[in-house]
Amino acid sequence: MRGKLLPKPEALARNERQAWRTCKALVYGKIKTLHYKTIDAQWYRACGASLIRVIVVRVDTGRLAFRVFFCTNVDLPIDKILEAYARRWAIEVTFRDLKQLLGFGPSLNRRSPS
Repeated sequence: MRGKLLPKPEALARNERQAWRTCKALVYGKIKTLHYKTIDAQWYRACGASLIRVIVVRVDTGRLAFRVFFCTNVDLPIDKILEAYARRWAIEVTFRDLKQLLGFGPSLNRRSPS
């Protein structure tokens, strides 16, 4: 049986009754103080009955007011989750650059079966 519907990340971020928490994390080579709200929930379409941690981080620069991160390991501390995402971002940018700028991608030189 499913429980009550929980707020979407944007509603969680804008909920003034829930205070922003803080943590320090090493992101992009610097230790930063991050403001976040989090909730552990079940997202049936994505993870079935397993719990997922949703983290909303307040952003004070740029066009977006906040960013949302998801983690299927609800036992990890918030700072470790955010540090892992920050480390992974450089890899994702490299993959994009390899595909778009250098032409890496699906190989077109495969032989068809005879």
